[in-house]
Amino acid sequence: MIYAHEQREKKKVYVGPRPGYPELDPRGWAAFDIYLSQRHLDPVLAKANGWYPAVYQQAPRVVIPCSNKAGVPYFQARDVTGRARLRYASPPASRDDSIVLVWPSRSARGTVILEGPMCALAAAMLGFVGVAVMGNQPSREVLTHLTAHAKCFQPVQIVPDADMANLGVEVLSWLSQEGVASVIRIPPKKDLADMLPADRKRFLTL
Repeated sequence: MIYAHEQREKKKVYVGPRPGYPELDPRGWAAFDIYLSQRHLDPVLAKANGWYPAVYQQAPRVVIPCSNKAGVPYFQARDVTGRARLRYASPPASRDDSIVLVWPSRSARGTVILEGPMCALAAAMLGFVGVAVMGNQPSREVLTHLTAHAKCFQPVQIVPDADMANLGVEVLSWLSQEGVASVIRIPPKKDLADMLPADRKRFLTL
């Protein structure tokens, strides 16, 4: 079952940050659009999923809200300059079962489970629910959370980073134990976000 607050997230277009998140930096929208567009990612869909610009840990970043069972503030903030010490930064709090959910603009064609939020956005652009586990060693709590989505939005594809196929095997094994069939697809590039849009479409065609 999907958490009630996640059902609301599916239907809401955010115009600013939620309580407990970094303060919106209105001056950062241009860099936000440029950063995503240069990676062949859709800034409009990102905004519809609550992504926004902010200065966090002394760097301009794209703030990416996470979802968890308690509905508490947790996020990833992606540096857009390439100069920050940490490419991704998160609050100094337990992430528990937090994952990044990126909802497509139309009815979902299924679920794609990936490592990073940019890849989840790339999957959502193709009509899938993009689920980012934010790392290659997901906890039991994270696996349980993503299973709830996998059961609701099938078929399920697992797309680990090209050098982290073990993540795909771990997730596939877990889902199989939970009665969810899935397939692993290893991207020809570093990850899904690193591929060109036309290549992503061919790669994820069912």
